[in-house]
This record gives sequence, structure tokens and C-alpha cells, in this order.
Amino acid sequence: ADAVTAIGNSSSLNSITSAQSQFLDKRPPTFLAGDVVTLEGSNANAINNKTPQLHIKLNTVSIDGTAAVKGDTLHLVIDGVDVASYVLTPTDIANGYVTITPSTAMADGVHQVAAQLVDQAGNASALSTAFNLTIDTVKPVITITDEHSNNTTSTLAKAGDIITTNFTSTDPDLKVTIGGQPATVTLVNAATNTYQATFTVPASGATQGPANVVIEARDVAGNVTISTLPGTVTIDTLAPSAT
Repeated sequence: ADAVTAIGNSSSLNSITSAQSQFLDKRPPTFLAGDVVTLEGSNANAINNKTPQLHIKLNTVSIDGTAAVKGDTLHLVIDGVDVASYVLTPTDIANGYVTITPSTAMADGVHQVAAQLVDQAGNASALSTAFNLTIDTVKPVITITDEHSNNTTSTLAKAGDIITTNFTSTDPDLKVTIGGQPATVTLVNAATNTYQATFTVPASGATQGPANVVIEARDVAGNVTISTLPGTVTIDTLAPSAT
């Protein structure tokens, strides 16, 4: 009632105080269409960090009273729970975004992350479109089964022979070297995550001796596993010397 009386007795807009202006404000802030919440510095939707930095895009362009302004409070909402809040500064408005981090660690799994703005008059925006974020801190699992060649002696390989290694990996982003050289990777069975890597021994340039196997697997969240197998196949491209 006091605010209504004060506003009614005002002779100009300049005499309306900030508190009275808030009393008049009934329009909640809004977010722009499109992605509002993303990972800071990344277009990915998976990460191996349980407290990731999140990029919140602000609406600073609307001229109908629904744009974000300094003093508004941004709320970070994860799986329907308000987990962090932050009061916008002039710098945030100038930048057009805020970077915010959850106050508690997120569990591994898929989470729905959204933002909400509350202005100084208490008007709350609708939740932004949810960002489906996967937290994954589990490294890929690699199991190397064997290594052999198509030489008549499967533990030896001369120029032109093919060295093969069989393995399983929980993730398909793979790099394999055999004897220090890149190998060709083929998916053998998707149901069992079974792969095969092959390397054809060149006539020159191959490292003589055990053809060690090194396999690197990377998942979409950035977890990396490197597994090695000491070479059970020996590369020998050198012709016997005449005596």
C-alpha cells in the first residue's frame, strides 16, 4: 500500500524509487531461443569432470523489459534441484554470458542441466531448455588377447608378413601401433567389442626385434586408457650374411 501511495503521488518518473520500480515490474526475464547451457569452451555433451564449468548464455538484447540486467540472480538447476546461484554483474551483461560451476560434485551418469533467472522484483523466468550432460569418469577397458603373424612360424615376421593382434575395448576411438608403426584397426564383433589390428612388415624401415603392441582408447568424455603387450612376434627383415 505504501508503494502504491508513493507511486500515485509521484509527479514524474524520476521520483519513483528503485523499490517502487520493482513493485511495478511484473515481467519475468527470459532466455533467448536455442542452447542456453553448454560446457564452457566445448560443444561436447560429455565430460570426465564432476564439477564442470558451465556456460550460461544471457538474453541481453530484448527491449521489452525481459532482458537480463545487473542484480538479477541466476540459478543453476540440475535434475530439478537448484544447486547454485549467482548475482549478475555489469561485466556479465556486457559479456552476454556467465560461467558457473556446480557447488557439489555430480555423479556419473546423464543429467539435465537448466538455468533460471529471477529479477530484483522477484519475477522468475521459466527454466531454460535442458542441456543433457553426461558425466563419465570411468576409463575405457582394453584387453589384448594375442599377437601372431601369418609366417609359417607365427612368432616371426619377415618383410611382407602380416602381424595381427586381437583385443577388446569398451570404446571405439582407438589408436594401435605394432612394432612402433600405426596399425589398421577393424571391428570384428560389435556385440562383444572385439577388434583386430594388423600391420604389414615393410621391406625397409621396420624396427628389428619384438613387435610390441600399444593400444590407446579414448571415450567421448575424454578418458584415456593405454594398454601394452610386449611383442610375442619378432620382426626380422635382414637377410642372413654370407660366410
